[in-house]
Amino acid sequence: MRERSLRVNCIRHLIAFFNLCDANPRIGPTHIYLYLALFRQWVENRFENRIKVVRRLTMKKGKVRSRSTYHAAIRTLHECGYICYYPSENGFENSQVEMIRFDGGGPLKLFAPAQRKK
Repeated sequence: MRERSLRVNCIRHLIAFFNLCDANPRIGPTHIYLYLALFRQWVENRFENRIKVVRRLTMKKGKVRSRSTYHAAIRTLHECGYICYYPSENGFENSQVEMIRFDGGGPLKLFAPAQRKK
């Protein structure tokens, strides 16, 4: 059985993602569209740790028309720590993406919620 984490707070995750985007000058609209397409697929796959990505469908859902733009955007998302991208070595196999959790849960915590003052 594949390892899953079914307790993802989608609202907190997306708010944290948008806050990180606001602070990162490398992230533009194409990155956000592509990330939301990947996020949608992650939700549809019930938050599996790694999702298989069909480039053509992801480009369509993310409103990305150019393959070079798609690859540049997904590489930037990977370099900035929003996703872990595992490109396929074989042209007949799908690449995989691991979504990094920003809701404060999961094994990787790149986003830490603000501490309350006592």
